[in-house]
Amino acid sequence: MRASWININTATAPPPRSGASLAYDHNSQSVILFGGLAGGHGLNDTWSFDGTNWRELNPRRRPSPRHSSPMAWSPRGSHLVLLNGIRSQPTGGGAARRGISMSNLHDTWVFDGKEWEEVRPSQYPSYAQQALTTDPGSDLVVAFGGLRAGPKTLIGVIWPKEPGLKPFIDETWVFDGSVWEKRVPQLRPPARNFATMAPHPRGSGVVLFGGQCDRRPGVDDRWLNDTWVFDGKEWEEVRTPTAPSPRTQPALTYNPIVGRCVLFGGTGHLDDDRLVDLTDTWVFDGKDWVRALTESDPSPRRAVAMTYDEMSGQVVLFGGREHPWPSTPLNDTWILNIEEESNPTP
Repeated sequence: MRASWININTATAPPPRSGASLAYDHNSQSVILFGGLAGGHGLNDTWSFDGTNWRELNPRRRPSPRHSSPMAWSPRGSHLVLLNGIRSQPTGGGAARRGISMSNLHDTWVFDGKEWEEVRPSQYPSYAQQALTTDPGSDLVVAFGGLRAGPKTLIGVIWPKEPGLKPFIDETWVFDGSVWEKRVPQLRPPARNFATMAPHPRGSGVVLFGGQCDRRPGVDDRWLNDTWVFDGKEWEEVRTPTAPSPRTQPALTYNPIVGRCVLFGGTGHLDDDRLVDLTDTWVFDGKDWVRALTESDPSPRRAVAMTYDEMSGQVVLFGGREHPWPSTPLNDTWILNIEEESNPTP
């Protein structure tokens, strides 16, 4: 399958950032971008992309500054839903000793195309760095995985304050537009954070790929490249003949025109355990992964924002960050064109 990434030179654009939230909003019929991380600071601006240009919105209320907040469309609520996230700010004295103070946010916000509103459900998945997407079969938003952490510090991610609790999560939650419900399937993917999810190509269920897990007995690799499908009740692993390399923080969306999920980038590692940002593009048809033959690619990056623009019928990619840390975040906009391979006439 052939594909080409096209860099769009827009008249205006959001400032550079990584870890931003991006999803298609059916109310405004545009792609909505929120927040992200730049210069050690979390952001809380809201932007709209109409397929050609970006425009900053000015809602009266908005979530607090944050990054790594998954966002998806809720058909039952008729709004976008934004889940949790991380608050960041620079610390230290001078550039040589500069660090970043991070704390976890535990809240749910919805956006109706014009205004943000906080939802206060009685229970919710209070973790960081979950995967989130929409199940078109049930019209529910599905969340999976993440990291266990207290509301004030990320230290709880590595050293849980309660003995016996592991930092990585394997829980499945669904959101109906106003209420979160925890599901307990018999089989589920291994616990992980920074995985990615998208609607399944068959039109019902969701696809989960990759992420980062805890050290496992006899396995040195903490980066994953397994593929799982959730049908609304149970998880099932799809053992594909081929697959993208193990990675964390890739981007995944579903393109209904070609009937496939599209995956881009993320961070993997070399044999000597050095981290490397990726720039490959893969498509998933529900049974197997195929690497797209691309004529041009965005630069290697992670924490990129990507979604499918239903109005223009194209995959949109924005920003991200290149390794190593700290590096300057990006604010380029890319569009993906995919060419279906025609079957030769027998």
